[in-house]
Amino acid sequence: QYTFTIDYENQGTGGLFNLELQEILQVGWTFNSNLSTNGWNCRDTLCTFTIPSLAPSASGSLLFVVNVFNAVWIVILLL
Repeated sequence: QYTFTIDYENQGTGGLFNLELQEILQVGWTFNSNLSTNGWNCRDTLCTFTIPSLAPSASGSLLFVVNVFNAVWIVILLL
């Protein structure tokens, strides 16, 4: 089981609306809705979380928890 903490922040000067965060379940992973932040919506391998509005300088964090059933890992780091 792995827990990912996703931090977000509006560093702009205007409000943001209907932000959609996306996570993709890797092979051998299943989404754990009991331990993740409420509000995730998973369909097949795509999981989304919508933040209705985020004021300037506002921030927050989400938990995304997966159960891992496969020992094969592929790690991709996007910068």
